[in-house]
Amino acid sequence: MIRSTTRDSLGIFWNGEEVDGILMYSFWRQWKENAPQFPQQLWPPDSELKTRKLFGESWTVWQSEMRLVTWPSCEAWKSVVSNTLQSMRVQGAIIAWCGLEGAFADPPQLFSPSAMSGGVWVCLDQNGTLFGPPALDDDFQPLSDEILRKLHDFIVIEDVSKLYWQAPH
Repeated sequence: MIRSTTRDSLGIFWNGEEVDGILMYSFWRQWKENAPQFPQQLWPPDSELKTRKLFGESWTVWQSEMRLVTWPSCEAWKSVVSNTLQSMRVQGAIIAWCGLEGAFADPPQLFSPSAMSGGVWVCLDQNGTLFGPPALDDDFQPLSDEILRKLHDFIVIEDVSKLYWQAPH
């Protein structure tokens, strides 16, 4: 079995073409009109950024797509990723994470292992705990379903539990 490195596993679709890059997300419990300030200065200068808003009645997720022509050095990788996620948290995001293309689910399925297993590779949780990232040139290792379940339970209990109270029994 051939195992892929983290670098080889991360890619995005940019103008219809698959390229090297990462997807970063930041979750707010309310409507967040404006995109958070992205710390692009942490990334190589030839990187390109696009942002878009995903939202529901009681939540907002800002998605940042970062096209990477040049990757951060292996030595700087963890710091660049964690400082980027920390920047989102400082601006008010409850949780910030990076995931694979196609591995996003709206609340209440956000972080549900049945919807997102194998698709999240680093997360800064609501307590400021960093899970990941895998080393850039080591085997790609997404977060475990156990970690996803804890993140999911936090989102459901704290964000959309009121929907369950309104459901008929």
